[in-house]
Amino acid sequence: MDGTRKKYANPFAFLAVMLTISLLVMNNFIDDYLIMVDDFGQSIDVGGENVDGSTQNLFLQKDNFKNFNLFLIQYQNYVTFTLVPLYSIISFFTYRKPYNYSEHLTINAYIAGLTTILGVGIFLISLLLNSNLYVNFGMLMSVVFYIYAFAKLYKQSPKQILFSFMKFIGILLAIAIIYLVLIIIGVFVYKVLLN
Repeated sequence: MDGTRKKYANPFAFLAVMLTISLLVMNNFIDDYLIMVDDFGQSIDVGGENVDGSTQNLFLQKDNFKNFNLFLIQYQNYVTFTLVPLYSIISFFTYRKPYNYSEHLTINAYIAGLTTILGVGIFLISLLLNSNLYVNFGMLMSVVFYIYAFAKLYKQSPKQILFSFMKFIGILLAIAIIYLVLIIIGVFVYKVLLN
């Protein structure tokens, strides 16, 4: 990345291989995964009464949570390949120099591939230990690894790491808000055109 040309693994081929391994493992142990996720959902059950008087889980509705997790497993490759450019835009605006957007794509593809394979390892350990380790720490592990990778790449102090993380979250929230506003406008325009 410092101007020297070396043979690197194609970052998107690397990511595709890691996602394929993850998909094979997750599909092979899909029933165990769903039990693990169901146990996690029960452990953080937040019950309450709805307006109509019925009692149901307000934080997680079992069927929706299960369907969401099935969706993530079935479409993990698409979700990850969609998120890599988004993370690259955010990391580009967070860190800027000396790397351009295409280099951020490369960096984020490698990080996504590594976090995917680390997630598979944590998932398999969770199955062996019969614990919710994967569900509880999978996302946290990804965030920590992203922070670690960029902190090492940019040789940041703890104060700079915290600032960069807050800037990353701020940009992510701004993009999410813009996306939400566009969806609301789209729904509004669609309903107006329908009438």
